[in-house]
Amino acid sequence: MKEVTRVLKRLGMYYLLMALAFIPCSELLPSVFPIRNITTIYYLILGVGLIFYYSYRVSRTGGLRRMMKAIAWLEFLLILFRALKYVSLREVDVLARHAWYLYYLPILLIPLFLFFIALLVSETDRQHIRFKWLWTIVFTGVLVVLVLTNDVHQWIFRFQPGFENWDGTYTYGLLYYVVTVWEFILYTAAVAMMVRACRVRSARRHAWLISLPFAIGVVLLVLLITDTMPRICGVRIMEFPETILFMVAGVMECAMVLGLIPTNDSYGKLFQISSVAAQIVDKNGDPVYRSPKAATLSPEQMSAEGNTRIGEHTVLHRMELPGGFGFWQDDVTALDHLNEQLKEAKERLSEETELLRLQNELQKQQKTIEARTRVYDTIARRTKEQSQKISGLADEALQTEDPGRLDELRKEIVLRGAYIKRYSNLMLLSSGETFIDVGEVALSLSEILRYLNLFGISVELLEDAAGRVQAEAALSLFEVLERLVEDNRVHLRGVAVRFRNTKKGIACRFVMENLQTSLEEDARQRLLKKGIETESFCEEGITYLTFYLQDGGEL
Repeated sequence: MKEVTRVLKRLGMYYLLMALAFIPCSELLPSVFPIRNITTIYYLILGVGLIFYYSYRVSRTGGLRRMMKAIAWLEFLLILFRALKYVSLREVDVLARHAWYLYYLPILLIPLFLFFIALLVSETDRQHIRFKWLWTIVFTGVLVVLVLTNDVHQWIFRFQPGFENWDGTYTYGLLYYVVTVWEFILYTAAVAMMVRACRVRSARRHAWLISLPFAIGVVLLVLLITDTMPRICGVRIMEFPETILFMVAGVMECAMVLGLIPTNDSYGKLFQISSVAAQIVDKNGDPVYRSPKAATLSPEQMSAEGNTRIGEHTVLHRMELPGGFGFWQDDVTALDHLNEQLKEAKERLSEETELLRLQNELQKQQKTIEARTRVYDTIARRTKEQSQKISGLADEALQTEDPGRLDELRKEIVLRGAYIKRYSNLMLLSSGETFIDVGEVALSLSEILRYLNLFGISVELLEDAAGRVQAEAALSLFEVLERLVEDNRVHLRGVAVRFRNTKKGIACRFVMENLQTSLEEDARQRLLKKGIETESFCEEGITYLTFYLQDGGEL
């Protein structure tokens, strides 16, 4: 019921202001000015007051405030154009007639703007009007142009030839009724939308009050049309402009009181019922508006910049306002608990990350060990024959008492041990690698040649090559040398090895004096499958074996 009472009080005030215009019509005032002049001045003052009233009271929310001020200006112009027609320009027919046409500019635009206001307060977006309604502007604009150019076509008002006695003998054209119906449609649609599409829950039950000033305005317009409007001193108490002025102003006032149109009042009530801990203070720090949950702030807290903790789980925000400051508090208990949980989760994640790192490192080490184990197993498998021979030679050395034979056994054991050592080294170098440096191959061969020298065999190694060779090819070359030496050691008189770069790759040439058993054909084919081409020829008891290894380039 409070809303009903407030609306009725505001409407009563409006109609009291309207009733004050009746005073010049009474016999209590001397007839110094024509009555129409006095009431016109009065209504112009009311129009100016309405402009300032909307500027002060309506909040700056999108286009609402601008449209309401535009309506107030149009109502001011409505009274002004009427005054121009009947008072200032009465003696100049052309100017008076066009002032009359201009009179229809606010008549058509006021209901259009009221319709737009209804759209803004009834739809969810209070900032913009949907594009689909812009056709109403075009249609209204066409009607305005037709009214202003009536002298050309006379579709609105029809006059006698030469506009003789134009103000008393004119008739209405078809478009006059179109203009009238269009006004009524816009007014009715605007009021209906405000009543039926009210989105303010507290005002929805009393939205029908908006239609009250509209109904009063319609009744007054009917009295004017039927010429039954009451008169005082022979003058009608209400004319068309005043009726429109109070009807539209009453509708918008009801919308403001009910909350459809945001206003700048009731801030104190808002803070009292608000659940937000907020307050507004002046420049001296004295509270102007304060909600019940707002904390009492010290001067240090008020002057602090940014966000300030004023409690274990309370953050104070500060915003500068014209004439003071605004403060509001945030309860960050849930946020603090979340941060604690995130911190704990981060610590657990760090521990899990470290555990994963250790697990990955252990897996990497295990894979390395497994790879080395596989390499060692391969070495043991490939050198099994040599190891068994060394074992047999060692057993024979333990049983023999012949110094000469013991020396021979020692040399053979050292030679075969050097082969196992260097072959294993090449295997380890090639583990996980496709190519090895040719220098490593030459170094391995040089040690084998050095131990051949113990048997009285002349040896020589020349390394003139640079680059890399395939690991498997290098191992195969080492196996070939071992086989040739083992099969022909007793007969060999000299061995020379030379590495050099050629167009066919890196060439390794074995020059062997008094070689009895050379490289067999099946061995050549096995080497060829591994990418090693071979060439051989004998001359004066010396065998020349050349092996071409694919050059893998420099490191």
